Amino acid sequence: MALGGLANGRELLAMQAGGISHFQIAGIVMQVGLVFVLIVACLEEFVTPTLDQYAHISRSLALSNSQVYQGKQGLWFREDNRYIRIKTLKYGEIPQEIDVFEFNPNGEMITYLYAEEADVQNPKQWVLKNIQKKVIDGPRVTEEAIPSLVWDSPFNREEMRLLTLPASSLAPSDLFRYIEILQRKNQNVLRYELAFWDKIFMPLKTGLMVLLALPFAFGPLRSASAGKRIMLGGLAGIGYYLTTEILEHLGILLGATALLTTVIPFLGIVLATTIIWWVCFS
Repeated sequence: MALGGLANGRELLAMQAGGISHFQIAGIVMQVGLVFVLIVACLEEFVTPTLDQYAHISRSLALSNSQVYQGKQGLWFREDNRYIRIKTLKYGEIPQEIDVFEFNPNGEMITYLYAEEADVQNPKQWVLKNIQKKVIDGPRVTEEAIPSLVWDSPFNREEMRLLTLPASSLAPSDLFRYIEILQRKNQNVLRYELAFWDKIFMPLKTGLMVLLALPFAFGPLRSASAGKRIMLGGLAGIGYYLTTEILEHLGILLGATALLTTVIPFLGIVLATTIIWWVCFS
């Protein structure tokens, strides 16, 4: 938009007439582009994962019939006289800081159980770890520490979906650590690797998109209206997104590695940017 305004007012021509080359102007623009790259990287790591996970759970709750409450301190479930709270989902699928409150028909608490973490490989029977259990019998409270416990899960299929977040909602650092854990367990890591490399390349794609936008102001479109440039830029971005999605799924079908599947679309936009720059500025 800024370069388009300069192009419409012939300021870019005046700058070039004063001896400032396309590449010098591009260098100035890329300094601002680097700020965008850093912002995207910070958002991917610190901001969007929390918001994305909250949005995913909220959407799932709205579409399901389960009586689950999402509060600031986690997810709350109810089964008869038993209330269950799960505070966090580590790596998007490992419940942590689990509280189980059990009451008698008179509304008096009879059992409280706290577990640091749960293994949910079997959705019907969780393995709770590092448990603190309290049994309340009137004025008497009996405490017990249990290393692990097989626990019959009360959650149905819809509620279990709430406890599995998409890999794309995790931060790059969490994805990296979880991939290492899954590899040690010899489990499939493809979807997590795809999400990890996609997030790693996202800031670089942002910088390339800035370079790709420059010919829209310098090239044949320098006399076009702002609306036309926005439309063409939007089509270019949507086209790149759809191409990336198609190539990623094609790579999965062909058995390509996650890194190769992610790199090919990135190299594609590098090639497209190079060709457009050569056509516009040669």
